[in-house]
Amino acid sequence: MENVTHLLNITKFLSKHKNPEANELRNYYVKCCKELTNDGELPKQIFGINTMCSHCGSLWNTVDYKVRLIRGKPIPNSVKKLIKNSGNDIQLSVCQKKLVRKSLKNRLNKLIIICSVCKKKNFVTLNKPERLKIAKTEVVTDITPKKKKKRIKDKTAGLLINTPNVKDCQGAEITKINVDTPRLLNPKGKQRKSNNINVSGSKPKKINISKLKGIINTSTTPSKRSSLHNFLTELG
Repeated sequence: MENVTHLLNITKFLSKHKNPEANELRNYYVKCCKELTNDGELPKQIFGINTMCSHCGSLWNTVDYKVRLIRGKPIPNSVKKLIKNSGNDIQLSVCQKKLVRKSLKNRLNKLIIICSVCKKKNFVTLNKPERLKIAKTEVVTDITPKKKKKRIKDKTAGLLINTPNVKDCQGAEITKINVDTPRLLNPKGKQRKSNNINVSGSKPKKINISKLKGIINTSTTPSKRSSLHNFLTELG
């Protein structure tokens, strides 16, 4: 143990120097410490993967390195059933136990650090945080039904019609146009008006009713008349 503590003190002293020769000497002392202790009693703060390469012992702050991240694989449903069975005090076979360990190991993300001195890879496992399930809170809100808008008929049916402006119409004089309105014709079923209406607009002559009665009483059958003029003279 005295030799190991002495070598640790030397490595701490050499870590302050960033010369390549000091780095090679320090790496040699790190290998000697690992051979003496078999990686059992070495402190991880000094000899851990986060501070130095696990193969050659070179510090990360003194050496160039490359970093790559590998995403973990999700656990398949068949392995999830095996994990539940193991929790229910059901014995698993040796192959099933290996499969569960492998799937749990592959579930974690991995950080790969490639050393520029020995060109070897150092694997660092990263604990993948589990996503918290957010509890859904039901919020009761008073939902008012939407009122349906009344549809207004478009008189123009979507056509753009140029309408005159009101201001222009105020200055213009409005003239009335007399339009002859059509007159209703007499239907066929009704009787025609008498011919004694004067077309010229003068008042019609009054018929002597007493004379008509006398003419009707004298002769049951009307006598033959030569013309309409003679008939009218008899009435007059």
